[in-house]
Amino acid sequence: MKKSSKGLLAILLAAILTLSAIATIVSFAAETDQQAAAAEAQAPEAEEEAGDVGAQAPEEIAAGDIEGIAAPPTMAKVTGITKTSCETDRISLAWNKVSGVTGYTVYYWSVDYDTYYKKLGDFTGTSATAYKLIQGSPYTFKVAPYTVVGGKRFEGEPTVFATCTQLTHVNNLRRTRSSTVIEISWDRNYKAQAYRIYRTSAQSDYKEVFIGSVIGSHNTSFTDYNVKYGYNYTYNVVPARTVANHMFMGGSNRILCRPGLGAPDFSGYSTFYRGFLSWNRSQYATRYDVYMSLNPNGSFSKIGSSTNGSFVTDKLPGGRTVYFRVFPVYASGNTTIYGTYYTKSLGVSGQVMGRNVGTDTYVEINISMQHMWYYKNGKLIVSTDVVTGNKNSMDTPKGFHSVVSMARNTVLSGANYSSFVSYWIGFLGSGYGIHDASWRDDFGGDIYNGNGSHGCVNTPYYNVQKIYNNITYGTPVIIY
Repeated sequence: MKKSSKGLLAILLAAILTLSAIATIVSFAAETDQQAAAAEAQAPEAEEEAGDVGAQAPEEIAAGDIEGIAAPPTMAKVTGITKTSCETDRISLAWNKVSGVTGYTVYYWSVDYDTYYKKLGDFTGTSATAYKLIQGSPYTFKVAPYTVVGGKRFEGEPTVFATCTQLTHVNNLRRTRSSTVIEISWDRNYKAQAYRIYRTSAQSDYKEVFIGSVIGSHNTSFTDYNVKYGYNYTYNVVPARTVANHMFMGGSNRILCRPGLGAPDFSGYSTFYRGFLSWNRSQYATRYDVYMSLNPNGSFSKIGSSTNGSFVTDKLPGGRTVYFRVFPVYASGNTTIYGTYYTKSLGVSGQVMGRNVGTDTYVEINISMQHMWYYKNGKLIVSTDVVTGNKNSMDTPKGFHSVVSMARNTVLSGANYSSFVSYWIGFLGSGYGIHDASWRDDFGGDIYNGNGSHGCVNTPYYNVQKIYNNITYGTPVIIY
């Protein structure tokens, strides 16, 4: 029994020890599971915190959120913006310095063309220039101070400044009337809202004074009714535009005018390849300049001047239509003023007195002009004023004649006269010819009306000498 009891006790003790060990293991495993679960529960929270910190970019951190970065100083607005220079394609600005800032950012936009501001640039100084702008256009600028703190840029509140590029001066300023009134006109400046007219004259003691405005860019003429004969008037036309209640003026363009220089209503005809023009002379014109072109819309070239009311051209291209302009001119000292003009056409005719000459070597004498030309093989040899037969009493005979005699150092005799001449070129019988006239000092003009010859063509010595040395018998002499 004793041995059996001892064995039973040993078995019970072993069982108790086994159960105790199992309980310890189970308890340890449960504690371990609880620790692992706690660790798992803490890990996402740590990741989320790390993620929050990493998501904030350095430039987006507000000042003062992180220790060591101070808030930026308060920046004052830019003041004193002024336009220091202005041209048709650029604007320069300057402003007062703002204390404690790194620099200034300038933006601009064109009121006419842009829909948003464009950045001109960053500037460390207190001035900037915008280039490649459009003439006469309004521009709005914004100038903002900026500073950099801890690698972050801070921009202050901008100051706005409105201005305008300079307008170009008006083009093609011209006179359109210079009679009892002065009217001027010019080409349109599309950027102008108006044109301001200034005038200088003796009536204002030669001070330039404002006399009126023309409203609207499409209205491009001005008439001044307050003028007087005998006075000169200088007009200055200035395009203008208003921006931000400020008027901006364009460049100046001036023109000098004088009443009484209205366009001559001239008439003309053509004969023998020449154009003959005539008009009523104005007492206020000192001369008339004649211009010609083969194209009414082309350029006109000056071909001569006249101090009276007529003009005869040189030879013109046969069968063509040519165009003329006659300008009245007032000239005194260093002052020359042109008047207005008409443009008129003229068809060129090669006939004279209903006939064609048929040769390019001939003498041509125009009675009304008191002028003679000699052409040899189409080349002009002599062009000279002459005195023909006394008008209405001893007229030089008109018509187609030819050289019939030539002589040197001969005496011309007639009723109550006897005159020695060095050169004689007879063209009709023995009584009519071309010769020198040593007794005359002047030729041309209106001398033949009362102090003309006995019917011959009195010619300056050196000109008749040149003709004599280059002409032959039978050469046509056409007088008309």
